[in-house]
Amino acid sequence: MDRSYTKVLVSIQQEDIFMVMTNLEGLAFDPASTPEIYLRFAEKKCGLPTGKAYTTPEALLLVELCGYDCDRPKLTYQLKKKFFKSPEKDETGKAYFWKRENVLDLIRSLESMRAWLPIHGFHCHKMRSDELQKGQDSIANQAAFVAELATRPSRELLSMLVTTLQEGNRKLIALVLHDRLGHLDDHLQRN
Repeated sequence: MDRSYTKVLVSIQQEDIFMVMTNLEGLAFDPASTPEIYLRFAEKKCGLPTGKAYTTPEALLLVELCGYDCDRPKLTYQLKKKFFKSPEKDETGKAYFWKRENVLDLIRSLESMRAWLPIHGFHCHKMRSDELQKGQDSIANQAAFVAELATRPSRELLSMLVTTLQEGNRKLIALVLHDRLGHLDDHLQRN
């Protein structure tokens, strides 16, 4: 198995932690303020302005950048079980408006459930040895899957992207396609 993908995933997370430690001024460390620190990091990382209401996809992106494992089905479950106060809905009653406090409530709820992404640098120190091993196995499996995807033609990857039902696999397929198309974009810009 090619370990270079694992190293890339881990180094990205280490860069993220360094960015948190160096780019967030004015926050004294207090365990109760940890969700706030994570959220400020995520907002800076993806360029979302603080103080505005987020859409559900934006809220899920912020939560993922904070190192939590939450997709739409898990979010729906948490909202149905009322693990945290639901955000307000828009005038149609279909879409949620996620204020910062709502996202922080979701982060706190996920934290209490230990719903961390595998081997995420923000949470490794909180994991038991079995959770760390499970996370390492998950990262190794993802790296092997990405290495295998890298050998497939782009047409096949596009077909897989459209037909796969597993969100995690879709993200990895999109990562490989983005890597390929990024190289293509660089080549076209030079000519």
